[in-house]
Amino acid sequence: MNFIRMNRELLKIVDMIAIRLQNMRSVGLIEGKMEVILFYYELSKSIDDETYNNIADNLLDEVFSEIGKISTNSIEQGLAGIGWGINYLIRNEFVEVTEDALIDLECNLFWGESVDFGIHFSMLSPAVYLLSKYGGKKMLENYDTYVLALLNTCRYYCLSIYDNKKKPLDLINSMLYFLLELKKQNVHVWESDKLIWKILTYLMDYKDIEKDIYGDTVILFNLLHQMPDTTFLKKEVMARLGNLKDKDWSIEAYRKILWQQILFFQWSDNAIILDIDKLLYLIDNEKQNSKGIWAPLGIYLMNMNKIN
Repeated sequence: MNFIRMNRELLKIVDMIAIRLQNMRSVGLIEGKMEVILFYYELSKSIDDETYNNIADNLLDEVFSEIGKISTNSIEQGLAGIGWGINYLIRNEFVEVTEDALIDLECNLFWGESVDFGIHFSMLSPAVYLLSKYGGKKMLENYDTYVLALLNTCRYYCLSIYDNKKKPLDLINSMLYFLLELKKQNVHVWESDKLIWKILTYLMDYKDIEKDIYGDTVILFNLLHQMPDTTFLKKEVMARLGNLKDKDWSIEAYRKILWQQILFFQWSDNAIILDIDKLLYLIDNEKQNSKGIWAPLGIYLMNMNKIN
């Protein structure tokens, strides 16, 4: 998408987000004020307009004032998502936050439930937060402790009695993302390889994986594509997902795909690139179903523009 056309689409998104913001109460990352904050900061930089930066600053103050009232760890509406959003802003140099600003959030996040089964997303949420932390191990005193706890959670879901129970694909995606990132960091490589092998074995027997209607298999395919090593299991699982490029997704599925690409920083080296023209056509014809797509679409477009 060229720059002029992208800006035209962004202006549409601005109008839709402004309408939604009027009645928005949630401060969460997904369909809450945190997603609007990310969009406005990116927009301000993209079109060089401080107005949106100032709006985002005010909204961020509102989020910080509400953090202490949040009891869930989820990516959608909880601490993991808000913390991830703040880390995103720090990584992209939109804001400066003191090192101790997120201490309470991290204490609550890593001493709570590691997996959240949300309305639309099921994820290893603290891991997604941890990997968004700028500086990673250097910035977190308890980094190794947190990693070990998350590995134990992965073992529970992959190697224990829970192994044979059906697991949501987005949960599998988040575990696979976590394990692949540990390998990149050269941390717990042997343990990560063992768990990745178990995940691939599980996926080989995953019934109806080809019938996914939520878009999780797109992210799974891209994660597998990014694996540095080629194994028989990897090839077989990817072969089962070979028809994804031609699949027609719903707006809800596109929303989930976009958010997972944003959360996992999947901006390049993807085997499957979203057909944005198809999505925009779908939005034009199903406006009543498109309210949750605007912010992630805008964030995605502006990030993709950075690498093109």
